[in-house]
Parts: sequence; C-alpha cells; structure tokens
Amino acid sequence: MLASDHSKEAETEAPTQVEGDSQGGEVSLSDKVAQETPKSDQQGFVEFLNTLQVVDSPQDPTGVLASLRALSKAGRLPGYEQRSGGTFECAIFGGLFDRTLRGRIEASASGSKITMRVTLDRKVPAILLAALVFSIWPGVWLLHSLLTTYFGWYPNPEWVTWAWYIPLTLLGLPVLWKQFRAARAAAAADLLEVLQKVKAATERS
Repeated sequence: MLASDHSKEAETEAPTQVEGDSQGGEVSLSDKVAQETPKSDQQGFVEFLNTLQVVDSPQDPTGVLASLRALSKAGRLPGYEQRSGGTFECAIFGGLFDRTLRGRIEASASGSKITMRVTLDRKVPAILLAALVFSIWPGVWLLHSLLTTYFGWYPNPEWVTWAWYIPLTLLGLPVLWKQFRAARAAAAADLLEVLQKVKAATERS
C-alpha cells in the first residue's frame, strides 16, 4: 500500500524543466516541439506555450541576472528588460502575433530557480478586433449611406447591404485564423530557442 501511495504521488503533474538531454528514452515536450514541423501539432504548441517553464541554475540570482544581461548585450535575447524583484522579460517572436516571456528568479538550495511563462501580446489582437467591429458597425451603415447617396439605382432598404456586406467582411476570418496558427507554431519554436539560450548561459557556476 505504501509503495502504491508513493507511486501516485510521483505521477502528480509538475512544471516542465528544460533539460539538455532526454533521459530514460523519454522525449520531453520541448524536444517534441523541436522535432515537429510548423503545422503538424497545434495542440502540442498550445501546451508548450502555456506550460510554466523551469530552469535550475547553480548561479545565485545576481549571477543569473548578470548572465541574462550579457546574453542580451550580445544580441541573443531580444527585448530583454530587467524588472524589479528578480523578474525579467524578453520577446518571443511569432510573426503577426508576438508574445512575451516573463520570468522570475528565486534563490534555491542549488543556486537559483528560474520560472518563466509566455503571454500573448494584446496590442495586435486588440487592433484587429477593433477594426473588425468598426467595419461591421458603423461600417455597414456608412457604406449603405454612401451607396444610396451616390448611386440612385441602389436599393434603399438597409438589409440589402447587410446581406452581402457582412459575409464579405467575415471572409477574412479563416485567413486570420490560419495566420494565428502559423504564428503560434513560430512562437513555440522561438520559445524553445530562447529557453535553450537561457539554460546554456546560466548553467555555468
């Protein structure tokens, strides 16, 4: 019974750790993302981008920050900014939909523990959403007013404009969704590269 209880505890979910090599024949999620083609495993990309990433370093928090700063000055950590309280952030490129990697450095028994999470930058999605909403309203009303004012033959009922304009406006959504999926794959690949750089820069004591 005790052995069974211990095995159940060992199966509890833990944050993904960035390792240099896979052990015991197991393939980590990071390795899986590296092996996948950009369009082959969208669910894997989602899981990877939403996973709390953890890197253990033998350096103390001050040393980790110094290593990351040096990495940034060498041009290998774009968008790096050091924040207060042992936190930092850097850019994760994903085409039209970029993301930000936010990390926290805490002292640990072996040196430091770096925890990192990715968030989607909201500026571009907000602009696209606002443009879509505006194109529908008052866009459809403005277009109908122009058509009825300058083209006497155009039907006066407003529902006629709604009938053809709204489907035409929504035609771009599948293209936008395709771009979002491609951006997600690109962000997953860039995140993996950044994590490997962070690990390589901070694993030296």
